Amino acid sequence: MFWANHEYGLTTKLKRQYQSMILYHDEEQRASAEASYKQMQERCKEPLRTEIAPAGTFYPAEDYHQKYRLQGHKDLCRSLGLDSSKLQTSHLAARLNGYLVGVGGRTQFEQEVQRLGLTEKQAEYVRRELERNEGGGLAC
Repeated sequence: MFWANHEYGLTTKLKRQYQSMILYHDEEQRASAEASYKQMQERCKEPLRTEIAPAGTFYPAEDYHQKYRLQGHKDLCRSLGLDSSKLQTSHLAARLNGYLVGVGGRTQFEQEVQRLGLTEKQAEYVRRELERNEGGGLAC
């Protein structure tokens, strides 16, 4: 799942604070991360810039970074009551942030739209955005 939603060359153009990382908690996770990195590097033309490191203290990004793409849909956020604290912790916000940029796909959205608890108007808005952006997510 990580590699399917990863912009491989982008981190060469951004500051370290935006760098892609895989954090592990034990040796089994480290070995798994390194094996998947090696497999992906063999498939990609450009060098991977993803760091693999032990997990430590986690510091959330500033509010304006939280679900950045979703925040651009202010009316939707307002209608769902997604304020800055909910943007950081909400499962719904995480799912919508991906769908709105075209990650996940229409089929997956339809399979979970009922569980997300959206009104028909909200769901239709997400469908339009998903259709407009589908396949435009991050890729190798």
